[in-house]
Amino acid sequence: MGYLFFLLCMICWMIYGCICYWRIHCATSYTKDGFWIYITQIATCSPWMFWMFLNSLFHFMWVAVLIMCQLYQIAVLGITTNERMNARRYKHFKVTATSIETIYLKKKCWHVVSFKKKKT
Repeated sequence: MGYLFFLLCMICWMIYGCICYWRIHCATSYTKDGFWIYITQIATCSPWMFWMFLNSLFHFMWVAVLIMCQLYQIAVLGITTNERMNARRYKHFKVTATSIETIYLKKKCWHVVSFKKKKT
């Protein structure tokens, strides 16, 4: 969880850095010419920074989905990704066609609190 959180922070920092670079080094006119002309201006000003920005946007969306899935598994299902993938191997999981039930699930969102306590 910590890795995904800090990776998301670093991606936001990269996006912020690209925007700051364009403000300083590129002659743009977003208010005058509009969105699409602005995009072509920043893409031609520094193609590498534009590529890094697009790559960062893609990774931001990807990591945001990963962190939401991880939080869902911990908070609602009460299991980790490894336990979910290997649930059929463990005797303490009740696996049906549509769900995986654990004997450790006390109440919803309790695992977020206990997960945080284990790490400190």
